[in-house]
Amino acid sequence: MELTSAVLASALVLVAVLVQHFTNISRKGVSYVLSSRSEPPALDGFAGRAARTVQNNLESCAMYAPVALAIVVLQKQSGLSYWAALIYVLARATFDLCYWLKVEGLRSTAWLIGIVATAVMTACVLW
Repeated sequence: MELTSAVLASALVLVAVLVQHFTNISRKGVSYVLSSRSEPPALDGFAGRAARTVQNNLESCAMYAPVALAIVVLQKQSGLSYWAALIYVLARATFDLCYWLKVEGLRSTAWLIGIVATAVMTACVLW
């Protein structure tokens, strides 16, 4: 699960990027996406939430993926790391959906659970 979770963390970034991309296409058209984009897209409404989801996923993946991979490389997998990895992926998927659908309280809770899971994974590497 630890290795799979690192791949899924990257996949969540990819999904968020695709959501943002298709949102830009639907709002501004294909010509905008193919342009130099010297005029940035508006960051209000769904488009703004989609852009912020991408940024947050990149930040989260940058913290999480190295420790998940370290657990595998250092052969420190355990029951705790397994559950932390699973919970991380579920929390981040929930975070994305909640951000896109504007479910703020649950979104913030999912973010916190993802951070705690990252901390647990870090502790699993260190001990």
